[in-house]
Amino acid sequence: MLRASAAHDVVDVHAGGLHTEVTERGASLSGGQRQRVALARALHARPPVLVLHDPTTAVDPVTEHTIARGLAALRHGPGHTFTTVLVTCSPILLATTDRVVVVDGGVVRTSGTHAELADRDAGYRKAVLR
Repeated sequence: MLRASAAHDVVDVHAGGLHTEVTERGASLSGGQRQRVALARALHARPPVLVLHDPTTAVDPVTEHTIARGLAALRHGPGHTFTTVLVTCSPILLATTDRVVVVDGGVVRTSGTHAELADRDAGYRKAVLR
């Protein structure tokens, strides 16, 4: 869970490691660190269905890529039958998904893989590939 969420870096920078006390609401952590720790906690629960809303907005692109690969491996690798719903416009996260569903005004407008939509849908390209 720590590697998949890139939270191992957060643990490594604190002398107490996993035993480090964190102040209320994670005030002693940066926004990206809080986000990674929260993701690690959600992954640790191993829910059959996990809904994540922009889980990487406070991290840099390299860390976001690590998280995207980690989520895919942990939740959807061989032998795993979890469902993960990502609500995001991050091309890094979308590129690792099995299926992208574009919702506009509460209505499904189109669906496909990230690569398919980037290739055929100008609105998708504009929203996601800026």
